[in-house]
Amino acid sequence: MKAMCAKMIPSESSSWCFSTFQFQIKEFNWHYHPEYEICLTLNSEGTKHIGDHVSYYCQPDLVLLGPDLPHSWHAKAHDKQAPIAIYVAQIPAAWLDQQVNNNPELNILETC
Repeated sequence: MKAMCAKMIPSESSSWCFSTFQFQIKEFNWHYHPEYEICLTLNSEGTKHIGDHVSYYCQPDLVLLGPDLPHSWHAKAHDKQAPIAIYVAQIPAAWLDQQVNNNPELNILETC
């Protein structure tokens, strides 16, 4: 299956994008994007697919994804009385590189 390119557009007053989503069932949506992504998933259990890795997870789930890495979750609500809550921050690689270059305490990240 070919991954789709997905793009969340930050507002004009932001350098990066933060969004929240709620679902009862999280359908499989294989996608990638050029930004880094920090994704926190609550009240959810199922499988996460990241690149060529597939694993089971149970809430809470916190993941840092690199740019252009295909990924998706297929899940259901752990507590059926509440929705799955997903918090997503997408951070442009250029912005993160600038932060590392401008802040000496972050230089260790250049070697990772």
